[in-house]
Amino acid sequence: MTKQEVQNRVSQNGKPLDLSKFSWDASTNTFSSPEYNLVFDFKGINYCTFKTGFGCIFNTDSGCTFNTDSDCTFNTGSRCTFNDIKERCVLVRRDIFGTFVLPLNKSIKLNDYNISGFIEINKEPEIELIIKINGKESKFSLPVKKVNFLTYQKRH
Repeated sequence: MTKQEVQNRVSQNGKPLDLSKFSWDASTNTFSSPEYNLVFDFKGINYCTFKTGFGCIFNTDSGCTFNTDSDCTFNTGSRCTFNDIKERCVLVRRDIFGTFVLPLNKSIKLNDYNISGFIEINKEPEIELIIKINGKESKFSLPVKKVNFLTYQKRH
């Protein structure tokens, strides 16, 4: 989908959102905008990612990921992911004909098609490494499961 095609699916105050107010990555189907009170008509389109401000209304299909602010309404299919949910967000699941308020400050993934509910996504634990070379300190955060710990043995 091109940025112009996306513009035809996103409105603000009843008008298509200006092209300068959002970015679209066609290779990952990612929409990004700090704008608020947007209305999205992505029904029939799966596996998109949305990064937006508050007060947005989303009509999408399955497998989408949402990184939004507060007061959003989501009309989606199954297997969608909601990251760090803010207050007053509501979800409508078309496949199960259900609605519920999304849990505050959690990240969740909706269950598969026709299965009500969701699972909470726990962020991977991280380890912070601090390396000091010639007095200059560098910090790195790495997921614990990807860190290989090396054991050095002292030879006598």
